[in-house]
This record gives sequence, structure tokens and C-alpha cells, in this order.
Amino acid sequence: MPITTTNQSHTMALIENMETHEKVFLHSYHLFGRNSQSCNTIINNQDVSRSHATIRWTTGGWHIQDHSTNGTLVNGEFLHRNIFKINKDAMLQFGSEHAVKWKVLDINAPANYLRSINHKDEIIILKTCHALPNEQEPQISIFKTENRSWVAEIGHEKIMLNSGMRLNIGNEEWEFVENEASFETMDYGNILHNAYFKFCVSSDEEDIRLKLVADGHEYDLGRRTYNYLLLALTRKRLLDIDLGFCIDDQGWLSMKTLEKDVSKELGHDVDAYYLNLQIYRLRKHLMEMKPFGHLFSNVIERRTGELRFAFPKIKVVKDNLCIGEISAYA
Repeated sequence: MPITTTNQSHTMALIENMETHEKVFLHSYHLFGRNSQSCNTIINNQDVSRSHATIRWTTGGWHIQDHSTNGTLVNGEFLHRNIFKINKDAMLQFGSEHAVKWKVLDINAPANYLRSINHKDEIIILKTCHALPNEQEPQISIFKTENRSWVAEIGHEKIMLNSGMRLNIGNEEWEFVENEASFETMDYGNILHNAYFKFCVSSDEEDIRLKLVADGHEYDLGRRTYNYLLLALTRKRLLDIDLGFCIDDQGWLSMKTLEKDVSKELGHDVDAYYLNLQIYRLRKHLMEMKPFGHLFSNVIERRTGELRFAFPKIKVVKDNLCIGEISAYA
């Protein structure tokens, strides 16, 4: 089954060797030189130093720093032991003026990505939530957690992704590449602690709208099919709270029960595949809320054959009256 990939241009910082046409995606800290042990891109020319130059990402963009013996040229201008900001279409030469030129094709920010082992120019940029091999038939979900780690969810199993780890997806092998520069300015812990989900249910319960209240704003997530699934899980948590269950045991529903409940609400049969697709769509919708959507990636928890809506704070409002509230922080 084919993997849906991102076109390599206009996705992440990219340079091209004008002689061989080799394309290289820039890491947030990218070292050029002859040292095969430490350099990201190895250049074996005689006048290139072992650690010749560095291109790095900062909040102000991409900058090149020369730390070589023979210098670096940027757009024909000699750079020696100095730093220079580079823009799109810039020409870079490491060593003498007769060295091979590299053209800067793209200057987008660095990001974590998956790289195909068999087709090195094929990558999947990891910015929100990804369904693989594609969104129509999601077998694996890859997303960022609230602590900014990336995980792969395969059924009820979660695998923490570390740089260099390989995954088999759709009969292809992919490597996870950690390449994200982080400049934290927001108090994510405070945002997460004070956030809550709110269901707005009509008197006949035909209309269910979901909202997320976070960082002093109310974000309308709209009327989505997954709202029925989330409300069923919320009602199970409310029931378990009334029965005195501990937090770890609250809200678990079997997939079979959810299939029946959601089928009844929607008026047509649904299966486990349909429910997993809705969970993926919810997670993707949340993760697209910049800049803190990743904080809510784990709102759905899994264990063998069961799901629950695990966020600590949830309200259910019907005709402007609160008819149910969950606050695990209380």
C-alpha cells in the first residue's frame, strides 16, 4: 500500500549540489566537512577542513558560520571565521572559489521527519498528526505528546520514537530523524492545567458541539462525528465517578460497546476501523491548533480492546446548564 509523502520541495530547508544534483535536508545544526564521524554532509575536497562550516537554525532564520582554514564563499563573497545569514537561492562554496557550488532551495524551519530507507529523497515531515500509510486507511498514527516527544500508535501499543529508530510501514522501511529546534516561550504547563473540554448539547441531544477552553480562549471544534464517540466515553467516566471508581479505572469502554453506542447515535453501523479513523481525525484537529495543540494529543487512551476519554477536566452543558463535570485535579 503506497505511503502518502510530502513533496520534498517547500517543506523543510534544502540545499542542492549543483554538480551532482544531490539534495540535502538541513538539520537544525548542520556540520559540513571531511570528518566522516561528526559531519552531517561530508565533502572530501582537499581544501575543505575536517570541520569546515556550520549552518544552524535560530529564531532569526538560517545562519552559516565558517570555522575552516581556507574559508567559505556565500554568493561569491569570502567568509572566513565569520557568521552570515543565508536566504533562498544563495550560493554556497566550501573551500576555494573553484569548489562545487551548493544552492539554497528552501529556508523553512527544521522539523522532525521520517526518511525512506530505499528512496532517500522521500520524507514525511512531522508537524501535526500523521496517519500511515494514508488517511483513508490509517494503520499507524504518529503524533507529538504533551512533553514534545513523538510516538507511534499501532493498535493499543505506543512506541516512543528516538532518532534513528526504524519503522516498517506499508512494506517499506522508514527512519525517524529528530531535527526540531525548540524555542519555548509559553507556559505550557499552566495552559494544560487550566484547560478543559466542553460539550454543548441541545435539549433533544441531536446537536453536539465540542469546545476547548485554553489559554484564556474558547476554541470551537465544531460539530464532528467524533463528538458522539467522545460524549459516550465522557458519560462512562461520569458514571464510574458516581460509583466511586479510582481515576485509573474510570471511563473505559470496550470497542464493541462503543460500536453499538455510536451506531445507535448515527443511525448506521460502524466498526472498529471507523472509530479509529475518528480518533485520528480528532487528534489531527487538535494538533493543528498552534502553538500548543500537541498538549492534547493524548486525550484518548487505549488498552487492549478498550478506550477512554482521559483528559482531566470536562464539562457537559445542556440548555446552558452544566449537567456533568469532571475535574481530576480537584
